[in-house]
Amino acid sequence: MEVTPQIQNEKSGNESFLEAIMKPHTSYYQAVKMLFGNGSVHGMAHITGGGIEGNLSRIIPGGLSACIDLGSIIIPPIFKQIKSHGNVADNEMLKTFNCGVGLIIVAEPGAGSAISKTISKFHKCYTIGEIIKGNSAVKFTNNLKW
Repeated sequence: MEVTPQIQNEKSGNESFLEAIMKPHTSYYQAVKMLFGNGSVHGMAHITGGGIEGNLSRIIPGGLSACIDLGSIIIPPIFKQIKSHGNVADNEMLKTFNCGVGLIIVAEPGAGSAISKTISKFHKCYTIGEIIKGNSAVKFTNNLKW
């Protein structure tokens, strides 16, 4: 007997779980192309498999750390459902998924407002951390708000 998983019949925000899980990844090109050549942008990390730490660590130079405030991340319903139905620990969610953070832009501290204004024309954009002196590429503070 074939059994349909209950999660398949659930809504994820305004769409079905299946519609949400089958969406292609977001293309950020239109949003970021105006930032190319902007001297205040030091790097960009597309957060895919490997999560925030696995992708952001590739662009953080030695002697610096990205300090990410997990409590500031806006988590879409699809990730909440995966965590709940799969009984997945927070650290595994962060290693496997982007948890709603699709792209991280590392820039000069004073440039955040202008960059956010540009990106916000296309996608929701907000600050999730800062670059500090340190010896680990990515540090997490606070907890994800499920």
